[in-house]
Amino acid sequence: MGSASTTAPTSHFNLTLLEIPRHLFKDFQPQNSLKLFWAGRLFALETEKQLTGGFRMNTQVFITGQSRIPMTLKKDPTLTCTLIENPYDLRSALGGDENDKIVVVFLPFLEVRHFDLYSFLQKSIKNVKIFFVVNELSSNMKIRLKHNNDFVVLWKTEENNLPKDIHAYLDGRQLELRQDKRETQDTRAMLSPSMLPLGVENRGFQPILGGSFENISLNGSCLKIKAPFYTKKDFINLTYQNKQGEYVSVEGQVRWSKWNETEQSQELGVQFLTQA
Repeated sequence: MGSASTTAPTSHFNLTLLEIPRHLFKDFQPQNSLKLFWAGRLFALETEKQLTGGFRMNTQVFITGQSRIPMTLKKDPTLTCTLIENPYDLRSALGGDENDKIVVVFLPFLEVRHFDLYSFLQKSIKNVKIFFVVNELSSNMKIRLKHNNDFVVLWKTEENNLPKDIHAYLDGRQLELRQDKRETQDTRAMLSPSMLPLGVENRGFQPILGGSFENISLNGSCLKIKAPFYTKKDFINLTYQNKQGEYVSVEGQVRWSKWNETEQSQELGVQFLTQA
């Protein structure tokens, strides 16, 4: 997934004292001129960010179904989090301004009654989006959610991605439920070109490489390697030791790849073609 290119806008802000809001002049004294200067400068920067799309007020996030605010959300300075012990208190908490509000609901099991309750809440209050974080889903509920994009549903194992997913939603991106739960995998993987006949279609030199798992499920995985050897549609062989201590070898296809400049690693999304 590529990032959109942006062009730095030319600044049109050279504020004079007359353009600074009147409340900044309150109790003005000559010795306070430096404070006034910096107050005006901050105002100019914030105005510029708002007009150029680089500034967003803190998003309010309301969490229910947990005894404490998750650390991943606490660490994000752009999110203002509030814990709601009783979900029936959400309606009063969500009243007030019409800015975007996120409700994160932690549930062991998503049932029809939860679906109906939060569907009504989301439809009756403007600019509210419900995020469910669940341990399990029935087959019927999976089908229902696949045909209903009103909610964002994440597996409990993906809780660490909550801030990223919230920002993705706020940026207008569509978030879909993963078919299977993604589990963590501490052991490393060995990656090589597939031994299937289709593996010969891979382009370029592709040595056997060690990689680390971001997550893994029954049908696929996300992993990282230290060099950009693989591209979308390449066929690979993945060997690793599972949590039971058994060595597993699966064939798969790269569904997406991207280079992480910060970590100097290639990230790969792999769909398994054979069962682990």
